[in-house]
Amino acid sequence: MKRRWRGSKNDLVVRRLSDLLWRHGRGLCGHPLVDGAVMRILAFDTATNTGLAFGIAGGQPIAWSVSLGQVAWPVRFARLMTLTERCVLKYQPDLVVVEEFVGGPKANTNLAGLVAIVQGQSKRMGCQVASYWPSTVRKGFLGGVPKKDVKQHVFRRCHELGWAVPDTDAADAAALWSHACSIAAPNDHQIVPGGLFK
Repeated sequence: MKRRWRGSKNDLVVRRLSDLLWRHGRGLCGHPLVDGAVMRILAFDTATNTGLAFGIAGGQPIAWSVSLGQVAWPVRFARLMTLTERCVLKYQPDLVVVEEFVGGPKANTNLAGLVAIVQGQSKRMGCQVASYWPSTVRKGFLGGVPKKDVKQHVFRRCHELGWAVPDTDAADAAALWSHACSIAAPNDHQIVPGGLFK
């Protein structure tokens, strides 16, 4: 009896691509894999203060944040395009992941534009792209979704793991990176969720 996949279609595509290319010793963007055991993942938590995290699945991420500035939105879009291009060129990721935009009647739709820029620019440069909902990321990382002070819970969890995250935006990106690793390279990246909600 075949096991039914219970993740999202997005997760299934990333995992199938990962399995296929790893069997041929190459990453998702065609980069050779070192000893068949390296997947390089770059994560973006987009906002005016954008969090970023990069690392090899099975290792520890480096995480930081970049301010796009309190300027007109077209300027922020241009800055994020440049930032995405520079990060892809520098880190040569196999997979670029971005946190999905959560809308609502009062949501700023310009924030959706930031997500689209990372996806489009990364795809243009030949990277595989995936996106995940914030609640899914936090549930996997924390073991549940707290009702308040969510970003502080994520920040503290990163430090419990020994990850040097400078602020809550970087921490969110690190949590996103961790979730992407668990999907794309589950055999290499096995972090036990925080025990707060067990």
